[in-house]
Amino acid sequence: MWKSKPDEEYKTVQMSSGSSSTGSVSSDPDDVIEVTDIIGGYGPWQRDIFVLLFLASIPSAWHNLQMTFMAPSGVDFRCTMPPHLNVSVETWRNFSVPPADLKVDGRCFVVPFWSLQPNQTVGVEDLLKCSSWEYDRSFYPSTIIDEWDLVCDREWLISFSKSIYNVGYLVAVLGFGQLSDSVGRRPTLLFSYVLNVFAAFLCAFAPNFSMFAILRFFTAVGGAGFYTVSFVILIEMVSPAYRSMVGVAINFGWCLAFISLPGVAWIVRDWFWMQLALTLPKLLFISVFWVVPESPRWLLIRGERDVFREVVRRAAAKNEVGDEERVSGEVEKLIMRSEGMRVTSSTSTATVFDLFKTPNLRKSTAILFYNWLVNSFIYFGLSYNTGELSLNPYLSFFLSGAVEFPAYIITIKVIGMVGRRRPLAIAMVLAGLASALAIPVPEENGALKAVFPLLGKFCITATFATVYVYSAEIFPTVVRNVGLGTGSTVARLGSIVAPFVRELGSSTFASFPDLLYSLLSVSSGLLIFLLPETNNEPFADTLKQAENIGKKSSEKEETLKDIVSSKL
Repeated sequence: MWKSKPDEEYKTVQMSSGSSSTGSVSSDPDDVIEVTDIIGGYGPWQRDIFVLLFLASIPSAWHNLQMTFMAPSGVDFRCTMPPHLNVSVETWRNFSVPPADLKVDGRCFVVPFWSLQPNQTVGVEDLLKCSSWEYDRSFYPSTIIDEWDLVCDREWLISFSKSIYNVGYLVAVLGFGQLSDSVGRRPTLLFSYVLNVFAAFLCAFAPNFSMFAILRFFTAVGGAGFYTVSFVILIEMVSPAYRSMVGVAINFGWCLAFISLPGVAWIVRDWFWMQLALTLPKLLFISVFWVVPESPRWLLIRGERDVFREVVRRAAAKNEVGDEERVSGEVEKLIMRSEGMRVTSSTSTATVFDLFKTPNLRKSTAILFYNWLVNSFIYFGLSYNTGELSLNPYLSFFLSGAVEFPAYIITIKVIGMVGRRRPLAIAMVLAGLASALAIPVPEENGALKAVFPLLGKFCITATFATVYVYSAEIFPTVVRNVGLGTGSTVARLGSIVAPFVRELGSSTFASFPDLLYSLLSVSSGLLIFLLPETNNEPFADTLKQAENIGKKSSEKEETLKDIVSSKL
């Protein structure tokens, strides 16, 4: 018979109330205080759901990162010769390029040599802006750059196309977080899946850039909703002993997308076919409609008794935990004990303002939101500008993604053993130091110059994974999705600005982005030390319980009793 690993959280709670736990189905129904006490902390039921959601997240990550190859920085172009001009191509190239002393981009302006007076000195006022361009298609057969002339004064639209995706994320994570808490995790997940696939598919057939940007926005809305709700479903289906593992491991889908995207882009270099190649695989995961159930924890709090019984029965049967009669008995006990908490939950709708109602939760929320903002800004700033690491854009992108694998593996081990707070704080500080050390390295020392951004990417990847788990444990059940959704929304503000980091460096000084990364990361890391540790702590369900997280001695004992009594 399969049995779950003993959960330290429940051993601690139940010792304080004079009972014990085996980690699987309890021999005494009075010991049952969590859904995972009945179905097991982690088993085949949770594993199958995890694998499906994990794999389905890969195409969504592709869509986020695809602009690096659909609008690559290496596309060469030049002004098209006017059709009325009857001169050779060689003459056009020799005489139309503006003099270097004018300091203008010769690909955006031309000298109208055909209308100038002999020996006339050419000034900026004499130049003509190009109205059409021709592109070097020897390496990239088709990109959105040549599709819609995203060059010269329209070049900023490339960064905009990246930012608009993150705007969609910003809208989605807050809206879907609220929707998920209101109507359920599963309906929200299914709606976001359909929206993501449908909008991404239509992107390939966009008639102009405006429509392309709008469809990317809705692609992001669907992708963000899918990821956010998937994360919440997974951590609510496992016991605390497996939260860190599942919460971090889901990010390996992003890693696989990161390192596999250069391969797809190398094979499929036409932007139209690349868009389809990155979208159609998600149709393989349409089984989410049948495999993924509603979160048992949400069903219990909302009082959906019949559905709750059925979901738990199937989960316990698949995990081979206890006989059906005993499982049914413990389910009824758990339903009765949670009735008081359900009434409280059903009479009010959680909002983001609830996160700021009490002093400790308000402080934790403010610090976590700042950390989300900094994490996202630095992560996407480094990810979108991978061309700085190598002359080969495919190798650069692969290396930037490859460092995430050891980052996640180490993160799973460290936050499971040491906790959440110290690893998160230390990794943030190290990411800042790596950015600072990159500043004095000369540009000509390319290999060394590439080391520090990769080290920073390693650290910031670890912190990005940790803050998801950490936030989910600090925010109570009644506002957990709202908290995660709002935190992710704040993070999108950073990711919206991140694509313009290169322009920021150009308008100030080359090392300004690294300096900014350093200051933000170090300050965020130091603030994390003001938060409580949550490792192996019980999930808080109410705002009162969340307020007492991290309090010691008699206050902590009172919190544990409160958590037990709320479930009784």
